[in-house]
Amino acid sequence: MLNTKDALHLWNYLALHWPANLDADVLDFVGTIVDSMVEKNMHSDYVDALAIMTGKTTDEIVALSTDEGLELFVEGLIENNAEYLAQFCRQVGYA
Repeated sequence: MLNTKDALHLWNYLALHWPANLDADVLDFVGTIVDSMVEKNMHSDYVDALAIMTGKTTDEIVALSTDEGLELFVEGLIENNAEYLAQFCRQVGYA
């Protein structure tokens, strides 16, 4: 799990892409985030978020297959309790 500083840094990359509907299943939820990053031409948000969650370098992330990257992205969101991070950031006015 990330420390507070890194968690807030992660939220900086996720906030613009966070889905309004939290009732979706995990794959739809993550798909919405990733689709938003692509549609807004903010691919670096995906890479940077993944780097924070995994500790991997940009080069290591770029070398991953699409499936490997998405798997790590999902695991990172779950491991770092991203839903609670979003809730916390909004409650304290960070979002």
